[in-house]
Amino acid sequence: MTSNGTKIRAANRAKSTSEGATATGDLVATDDDVTLYTLAEAADLYFSRSLTKSALRTEARKGNLEVIRIANKDFVTRRSVMDMVERCKVPAKARPQTPPPSISAQEALRVLLRKSKK
Repeated sequence: MTSNGTKIRAANRAKSTSEGATATGDLVATDDDVTLYTLAEAADLYFSRSLTKSALRTEARKGNLEVIRIANKDFVTRRSVMDMVERCKVPAKARPQTPPPSISAQEALRVLLRKSKK
């Protein structure tokens, strides 16, 4: 017996053209963009189980992950997972410059305070 996700992926593959794209009106998308994965499958496939389906559900609740709900079951596409990764990126903080080691700690603090006031 196959899971619902397997049936959906099989149906999507059956609709694919020989070039590996599915035509929807004027839009053409690759199989990966229309293949639906359950949250558990997506966690396993894209995050090697370092994230769980619960973590993906949390990201959906926060608005970072676009979820497709069919019959009260949540599905995602490869594109929605990649978009979530982009939304969740945290920019690197600039490391503060350390004063030369030849000055005292008190003088280093003064230098940092002067820089922060500017």
